[in-house]
Amino acid sequence: MRWIVTIWVILVSTSAVAQDPDPRYTVYIEVDPPIVEIGDVASITVWAGFNSDRDYAIASVLNDLLMTDGTDGVTNLRPGVLGTAGCPEPVVTDAGVEGLCGWQYNSETSVIADDSDPILYFSAEFRPTDTMDRFIELSTRTSLYSCYLWRCCLDSESRLDVLVEGHATITIVACRADFNEDGQADLFDFLAFANAFDAGDPLADFDFDGELTVFDLLAFQDRFDRGC
Repeated sequence: MRWIVTIWVILVSTSAVAQDPDPRYTVYIEVDPPIVEIGDVASITVWAGFNSDRDYAIASVLNDLLMTDGTDGVTNLRPGVLGTAGCPEPVVTDAGVEGLCGWQYNSETSVIADDSDPILYFSAEFRPTDTMDRFIELSTRTSLYSCYLWRCCLDSESRLDVLVEGHATITIVACRADFNEDGQADLFDFLAFANAFDAGDPLADFDFDGELTVFDLLAFQDRFDRGC
């Protein structure tokens, strides 16, 4: 997502003032679910969080979402709630999704989202196209991030030196029911899952809700019953 062209010109042409050590902008990448197999769909969302310890008139970001593999499985690109007027459509390439862009105006009575309440500004879907077990690393590459402190658009601050980039991972497996990864779904997978559950292993969080409960047991049994 990108911002208004006239704003871009101001952002680039205005000199930056001295930097302070506090991050003003953080990128979050979320993948849900983080483990997928053929037939599954993972939602990819990118969020923008601004440090709200001071007010901004305008904040603008321009990112690429980089992926180490599997970009042919990315579909249904959608903008988020940041302003996108003047932004060209993001494009899926061999490297990921290029051209994520957005901006937000901040009045005296409103505050740009902070790190604890980020703003969604991009989402997409990912469908694995093969059964090869692998990890796909996701990260962001930011080419523009600037803030204007006052409505008159003076005293802009470029925060690239304190930008916190986003990272996430998509794990592709041939069959989630094959918990011990021996190539088949059988009793030993039940035993492996039970051992992981008893040990508090995060791998046993089969429904990805962040905790180990009876619902993980039910989710694993349901997936096991469908076989590989």
